[in-house]
Amino acid sequence: MDLDLNEPAPETMDYDIPLEAELNTGTTSAGNATAKTRQTSATGVTLSSEDNGSEEEVQSTPETLVPQKPFLGMKFDSLEEARIHYNKYAKHIGFSIRSSSSRKSVLDQERDKQVFICNKAGKNEEGKVPAVKLRNTPITKRYDCKAKLRVERIGDRIMEIMSELYGSRANVPYDTKKISNYTAKQNEKHMHIDIPEQLEYFEELKKEDPNFFYRYKLDKESRVENLFWVDGPAREVYKLYNDCISFDTTYMTNMYKLPCAPIIGINRYGQTIQFGCGFLRNERIGNFVCLFEQFLEAMGGLHPLNIITDQDQAMRTSILSVFVNTILRNCQWHIMQKLQQEIGPFIAKHEELRKDFNEIVDCSLTPAEFETRWVEMIQKHDVAHNKHLTDLYGIRDHFVPAYFMNCFFPFLQTTARSEGFNAVLKRYVSPHGSLLHFFK
Repeated sequence: MDLDLNEPAPETMDYDIPLEAELNTGTTSAGNATAKTRQTSATGVTLSSEDNGSEEEVQSTPETLVPQKPFLGMKFDSLEEARIHYNKYAKHIGFSIRSSSSRKSVLDQERDKQVFICNKAGKNEEGKVPAVKLRNTPITKRYDCKAKLRVERIGDRIMEIMSELYGSRANVPYDTKKISNYTAKQNEKHMHIDIPEQLEYFEELKKEDPNFFYRYKLDKESRVENLFWVDGPAREVYKLYNDCISFDTTYMTNMYKLPCAPIIGINRYGQTIQFGCGFLRNERIGNFVCLFEQFLEAMGGLHPLNIITDQDQAMRTSILSVFVNTILRNCQWHIMQKLQQEIGPFIAKHEELRKDFNEIVDCSLTPAEFETRWVEMIQKHDVAHNKHLTDLYGIRDHFVPAYFMNCFFPFLQTTARSEGFNAVLKRYVSPHGSLLHFFK
């Protein structure tokens, strides 16, 4: 998806831009500049008391992370993904969005263009008597806000170009699906060229940094299964800061859509440091195991003492297999978000249960205390039948702070360090560049 972004700002800026998209910053009135955003007591780690049917309120990143500002040329896998991303960004800035105009393709009747605008775009008609309200819904006062996001299907854009070359769409001998498949095939061919260039570049770096380390694994068809590298300074620093690492994967960092897997640590000043990075063909156990074994080889067999990851089962299985002496902890935020989705409507109707739950999870000091208070909570609120709470209790030693009191997780209960690093990557790395471009 290509995009066009206007965002509220106190001044107007114009950009010379290509035909595919337009990017400029709209002017905001005083009314919009002071638009209020709803504040809640939820921290992103505990359960929220809110039960919203509105998708506008769903949080999918920790509150400490700033949603990436949409930029010219940014691409999404679907219109829905674009809407969710812009909604997160809008919520962070302080406004809400709504869908505006759209256009359907004459070929497949799917939307190939969608515009999202600020909820206060346009103007209220002066002097018009409002219709009788059928329900207690506040009337939105509009200030003609210019914020907007326009997304278009790339495949259809290519089809439009081909239609001009062939005279009309009816004369084009292939459809958008064939175009997409052809593009993917060309990317795969280009990858075979890209990898040798990448390895040559690594060898050049080894001449400058003798301790630079890289490993890769090929499949039976000589395709790259995974690639890992780490520079000399990071290998030395790891000897001092192997107390705790954070691990998570991210997408949209390269044209091949290979998951990127940075390994993150923390130094004595609380700063985020990188202990290497890898690319995986997919997120299966075999590829994770290979990556972690390469990491251990680079670090001279020195295991991390503690590691925090998300709830991915393949990742967990691989870590327990390779890092046999390491304490593994799952991201509490992800677990709470998943639970919120599953029992949000139920918990919204039982405020006392929500308070007791958060108190027990966050404030229990020992495993014994947690388990005693948990049993009391289950009996008090008569929720022994609740499958989601039962399942959560089954993985209590994966995330509840009481089980990690004797372990070193400095200011960490989530993978926010990894996600913050991933956000920085996406801000500066084009999702359509080669691996060599990513590394440089």
